[in-house]
Order: sequence, then structure tokens, then C-alpha cells
Amino acid sequence: MTLPAESIRKFYLRDSPDGSMSSRRLVIDAINRSSFTVEYIYETNPHARPDELRKGENFGTILKPGEAARRLFGFDREILLWCSTFRNFQARDTAAMADFRSKNRDRLSSLASVLVTQYDKSARNITEDKPDHSIVHFSLADMKNEGLHNMLARNLYTRDLFDVSGATVASADFFGRREVVDRIVGEVSTGTSQIGIFGLRKVGKTSLLNRINSKLQNSNKIITARLDLQWTVSINESPEYTVWALGESLFAAHRSIRHISGFRLFGKYSTFSLIKDSNEIWELFVHDYKILIASINKKICLLVDEIERMYESSVTRGFVRFWRLLRGLDQQVPGRLRIVIGGTSPECAQAGKIGQDDNPLFNYLKLEYLGPLDSRDACQMLVDNGKLMGLDFHQSGLAWALEQCGGAPGTSAHLGIYGSPVAFNKR
Repeated sequence: MTLPAESIRKFYLRDSPDGSMSSRRLVIDAINRSSFTVEYIYETNPHARPDELRKGENFGTILKPGEAARRLFGFDREILLWCSTFRNFQARDTAAMADFRSKNRDRLSSLASVLVTQYDKSARNITEDKPDHSIVHFSLADMKNEGLHNMLARNLYTRDLFDVSGATVASADFFGRREVVDRIVGEVSTGTSQIGIFGLRKVGKTSLLNRINSKLQNSNKIITARLDLQWTVSINESPEYTVWALGESLFAAHRSIRHISGFRLFGKYSTFSLIKDSNEIWELFVHDYKILIASINKKICLLVDEIERMYESSVTRGFVRFWRLLRGLDQQVPGRLRIVIGGTSPECAQAGKIGQDDNPLFNYLKLEYLGPLDSRDACQMLVDNGKLMGLDFHQSGLAWALEQCGGAPGTSAHLGIYGSPVAFNKR
């Protein structure tokens, strides 16, 4: 139910009892000029004095979109507009916003929330993607001068959401597969199996790894390190280079690791070529890993993508040695090292032998086979992205897209750029 005008007036007079223009009033005026209405106001410090509020505060408003806002932006439910009047970014600002949103998630739209601040211009790039929605961030001054609708349109429409040049990184761009993500995250967090994710190209393996990485990081219980073998092998296919790159990824994974003393490899060489004797890398990696495990009480999860690049490498003996190393470290301290591998072919985990050597990945991984998105998620991806770009997809257009792409997310996204003669109308 829309808040009574008198309740809203009492709210914005609290930081400026004389009725002069204040941050609260500026926000309320901008909302009143839009097609949104105020349904609820949350004050983080309801008992503060006016002079304390003017020094800086956080408050949230739940807004109900009118017909124009629903049509223009595709909002399906109420949205959160959070305001911070502090001059400098503070992590607690967005933490309070995330906490409030979590408590009210059943009534709030999953498409986007709005963050309005007075941060210095250099600090406004802190806008973050959260696990299940996007934050649209702009300044109080911009909202006053251009209006809430114009600022939303600028921020939601400036990006072609179908122009996906690679795997999705922002969690808001990830669609479907919640059961797969939750299952793998649960296995990494509490299970005992190491995971292998395999599927055809453009089916979304790397995006899935990115999403798993994001969820594990947000849990704050597991330190994650990424290793892209397409990158490492293209620079130097030797296993020593890959071991060094993995050490660098571990060192960069968390600030707590960078504060650990005693490392002899991790973070010590800015480039691989600076290492005088690369044969020492194996011993140095084990030395640093043992220090790392002894210094933190969290699990470590390695997410390794494009595994076939190493398996196909001419230095096949390096594949065996690299994975023997990691498997040995896993067995020395059971339960502390978790591994998630992504690739196109499971052959690297199914072959019992590689040349004359036993394959260390054989019977070591729990295999997940990734297929296309189901029809519901594939259509939802096109519809939701289309709404944020002012596009309405017809049912005939969605059926055409499914027929052409079979639910492959990468291909479907590219198809959304061009559509078909019957795919959409531009609003």
C-alpha cells in the first residue's frame, strides 16, 4: 500500500525541519516526478538528530512501478531504491543494502535495484553485480537534474545485453541452471568429490564456472583461485609455467594470503622468465602450499578451465606430473583442497593411461555433463534481457530462436542481437 503523503513528509523533514531542500527531499521529489510510488521507507538510524543525518546516512525505499515503469523497464515487482549520503564509499553502505534486500527479497524485483549516492566521481565505479540482480548506480545530482526515469533508461539501456563476446562474468547475466550450480557449490562446500564439468562449446561451461566462483566467494568460507589453461598453454605449454601461474592465482585470490610470510614462489616473481631454474618450481609450489594450508582455516577451491588445452599439449608428460602433484597435495591434507575442472571432452578423466603412465585424473573426478538450457530458461534469458533493452519478444520469435539454437546460451545471446523478422518489437 502506498505510504500516506503525511508519512512521507515527516520522513523528509527529519533531516531538514525548516523545509529546505535536503537529500531526503531530493530523493522523494525525484520519485514523485516518476511513475513510481513509495510503498515503504526504511531508516538505518531512525533516532538520529537532524545534524547527524546531514553528515551522512543510509536509507532505503521500496518503490512500486506504475504502468509506464513496468512497460519501459520490465519490472515485474517492486524495486529497492537505496540512498547513501556519505561522500566516500564505505563497504557497510552496500552491506546494509544487501541485508535489507535479502530480508525483503520475496517482494522485490530480481531485475535490478537502484543505488543513489553522493560519492566522489572517482568512487562511482564501485557499482557491483550481486548474486541474483544488478545494481544501477548514479548520483543524487544526476537524479535531481535528469529524473529517475531518464537515469534508469540510461543505465539499463546503454548496454546491449545480447552482445556477449565471451563467457558471462557478471552474475546478473547468468541464466538458469540453479540446480546444477547449487549442487556443485554444495559438493565443494561439504562433499568429498572433485568435479569435472564437460560439454560442447558455447554451452556455457565457463559461465557456469564463473557463477560457481562467485557463489563460493560470496559464502566467505572458501578461497577460490581460477586457472584458464587456454591462456597459460598459449603463452608457454610447459607444466612448470602452469604451476607458476597457479601459484600466482592463489596469491592473488585473497588479501589474507598476500599477508602470509615465508612464500618462496607465490607472488615472488612478476614473470615466469625471472625464475632462474624452472625445475625448482615443483618443490617451491609444495613448500608454499603447505605454508598456505597451515596459515588459513578455509578450504581452497581451484577452478581450472579448458582442461583439454593441457591434455592436447605436446608436453603430455607434463599433464601427468601436474595432476599427480595436485592429487598428492589433496591426499596429504584431505578435505582442504577442492577442484572443479571444465572442458569439452571428458577423455582426460576417462582414459586409464596416458602413454605409459597411469592417468592421475582417472576415477578422480565426479563428472557433470552440461547440455543446453532448457526451453524455459532459454526463453527467459531472451525475454528478461529484451525487457531491459526495450524489446518485446513474440512467442513466435522465441520458438524460432529455440529452433535455431537448441537452447545453447552463447548462440542464443548472439541471435538476440539480430532477432528474426518476427522476433521482437522495439518499444
